[in-house]
Amino acid sequence: MNETLIYKYPLIKELIETNSRINPIYLNPHANLIEFSRHHTVDAYRFSRHPSNKAVEMMMKSKPISLQGLVFNTNTKIGPLLEKVLWRSQNPTYYWKLMSQSHNPAILEFIEKHKYPDEIIWLYLSQNECEDAVRILEKNQDKIDWYNLSKNSFAIDILKKNTDKISWSTFCCNSNPKAIEMIEQMLIEDPSKIDFESLSYNPNAIHIISQHLDKVSSYRLSLNPNAMDILMQHPELIDNNAIIHNPSAMPYLETLMAGRLNFDPEFQDFSMRHLTYNPNCVPLIEKMLAANMLTEEDIRCIKECLLETDEAAAAVYELDYKAMSNVRSKLLYIELMEKALHPSRVRKWLDYHCENGGDIDDFFELYF
Repeated sequence: MNETLIYKYPLIKELIETNSRINPIYLNPHANLIEFSRHHTVDAYRFSRHPSNKAVEMMMKSKPISLQGLVFNTNTKIGPLLEKVLWRSQNPTYYWKLMSQSHNPAILEFIEKHKYPDEIIWLYLSQNECEDAVRILEKNQDKIDWYNLSKNSFAIDILKKNTDKISWSTFCCNSNPKAIEMIEQMLIEDPSKIDFESLSYNPNAIHIISQHLDKVSSYRLSLNPNAMDILMQHPELIDNNAIIHNPSAMPYLETLMAGRLNFDPEFQDFSMRHLTYNPNCVPLIEKMLAANMLTEEDIRCIKECLLETDEAAAAVYELDYKAMSNVRSKLLYIELMEKALHPSRVRKWLDYHCENGGDIDDFFELYF
């Protein structure tokens, strides 16, 4: 049975696809890009980002490679491709910067293997929150950018061994439970070191923040995904320019949009452009599209900005598995009924019924 894909957000999907300069085949993770590439000229950048093993295999053989796309590829087999194309680049520093931020083990292995300390952007590697990046940093501690490392939740072991190098202004952003313990201890020993502006954004420091609301940054607190209870209890701390980016703020943002639609002056600064950068914005935008709540300017912002974040782009193509299951069940039911109630089968039942003293009228009453 060929399954029809049903998407959770069909209105926004249609809006994006009918107005995008990019072929939808490159946007939809469920589309068969590999098959498409066999018969069409492909966008090298988009194809080079494709994480499938088949795409990597095709790039190894013949397909054109875009280094800019490749450094965003999550496939762990792209190492040989990097060896092949990086050295041909006209601007290698730019790509080392991107690679220094990658979580792909193959890219970080490439960085470690080649040991080009002048090319590695240590500022970005120091804030890279993955084990492979931290392993490189442990071996090159003289290159570490301690300001950025201090907020790296994966680097807590390095930080605990080098407490004299910690930058407390960024360490207060560090969400690692061990970092929270150190912050709690510092509140006792030397509270002047605690940067409450940074701490306001720390999702694991809510219990500390709630006891020092007079010191918090409203802007940073409004960005904190775990601070919604505090913000709802203390609306005076809400910064609407910040909360629009908060992935946990969707119920509040729905209220915000309703106020904007009703021309409440308090909500007229609501920016659709900013909303599109919220990773959880797609369900809300779908609702607004269905209710005809969007202006022409809103639509323009959605077209221009929504696909700039990977999370939102992925959400646009989220499948509605419940609806697909219902369709599948209905098709199976129809197929079953077609077989079970085929005239030849019904005829056999009728003959059997009549041979055993029944008639046509009570046959249908009994069985149908």
